[in-house]
Amino acid sequence: MWLNRLLENVGRSGVNAQCPVCKKFCTQSAQKKLRGQAMLCPHCKSLFIMNSEGN
Repeated sequence: MWLNRLLENVGRSGVNAQCPVCKKFCTQSAQKKLRGQAMLCPHCKSLFIMNSEGN
């Protein structure tokens, strides 16, 4: 039960990501970054993957 709460809190935390196309910053899910999943830029709608060192 405590593990589920911990995983939920990690999923809620966000990271500041910079879109490689329009260069604007946006908040994205920390889990997406850790899993290497595609992120959608809310400004230009491009998909990108943020590597573990940053972008």
